[in-house]
Amino acid sequence: MTPGAIVTDEWWYADGGELTRMDGQWLHLPADEAGELLLWIEWVEDNR
Repeated sequence: MTPGAIVTDEWWYADGGELTRMDGQWLHLPADEAGELLLWIEWVEDNR
């Protein structure tokens, strides 16, 4: 696993001043790793 990444069984986020809870297994990546992953996904989708 990527150093600094964490795995959780739920995720909470604020939306319109209220907290929303999402169940399931989530992998939280450091910002720089997440940015690189997003660029790679976009490249793959554009080059199918």
